[in-house]
Amino acid sequence: MTLDYTTLENAIARLKEGLKTYEKYKEDEELHETVRDSLVQRFEFTYEHSIKQLAKTLREQGYEPAKADPDNKKVLFRTARDTGYILDFQKWNSFNKARNTTSHEYDEEFVASEKYIDFVRDFYDEVRILLKNMKEIEL
Repeated sequence: MTLDYTTLENAIARLKEGLKTYEKYKEDEELHETVRDSLVQRFEFTYEHSIKQLAKTLREQGYEPAKADPDNKKVLFRTARDTGYILDFQKWNSFNKARNTTSHEYDEEFVASEKYIDFVRDFYDEVRILLKNMKEIEL
């Protein structure tokens, strides 16, 4: 069965647009916070779509439900690393922590930092690798 990656592809495209828009408006005092908050949202929904697609792909490849459970991120990331979908377990674990920080706590100091923007750029690169690997391994 061929899996549909359209939703994740669209989310990644929106994240890319968000990063470009951030670069364009990062010096604009009126728009900076709005653009940054939009980027936070795009990171969150791209992350969520990547987790759901990863779990679906692993289940489709025959991995037991516990290993393809999007609620058990550490097991999911280890399985994804072991199957070659992701390369760096620690990075994906840090993406999960950042998603929880932005979603549940909204740490203003963290999201306002250039470190956060670099982090989102790193996530963008990694989620593109994940998508590429899922498509290639599926074949």
